Amino acid sequence: MAATVIRFDDAKNPPRTVFVDSSFIRALIQWSSDPGVASAAAAHGFYDRAKRANARLWTTPFTAEEILWAYVRRALQDTCRTYGIVSIGDLKRERRGDYARTIESCRPEILKMITALNRLKISFEFPGDQAAVRGTWGQMVWRAASQILDRFPIETADAFHIACATVGGTDHIASLDSDFREVDGLTIYCYM
Repeated sequence: MAATVIRFDDAKNPPRTVFVDSSFIRALIQWSSDPGVASAAAAHGFYDRAKRANARLWTTPFTAEEILWAYVRRALQDTCRTYGIVSIGDLKRERRGDYARTIESCRPEILKMITALNRLKISFEFPGDQAAVRGTWGQMVWRAASQILDRFPIETADAFHIACATVGGTDHIASLDSDFREVDGLTIYCYM
């Protein structure tokens, strides 16, 4: 049995607690610079309703890293292609100056993303920051993620996001990533 799926536009009364995935946060960042993108506008509408309802929107610090690293990785891969280099590690070893210049060229956009992240009313925390699981959260997340990966054909990072959400006390997830829909027991808020 798949997850329960609710479109952003149909979620008139968001739940009290929602775990937000990186794709949802990327849509919010996109909306701030281009509100005409339909998926970003729908995500922002859900976010706005959740804020007005005093819902707790949270994610892990890994999600912020996932968003920022994706941008930097694309820039480094472009530089690799320019020089016919296979991996980012090889770029760093063989063309250290080009590697450093690429990283530095990402700074303005990364700073804009960090500013956007700071403006969002989303809490970045680990499940262990919540008293009910303090001290054992790492083991609980590992066990839950392993079970999810055994049962469902989803990406490892998505399994860890789901595990963090459930260990943190919610099965409600906002995401534009369709993989989450495979996992039963979840309620997924999405664009389509």
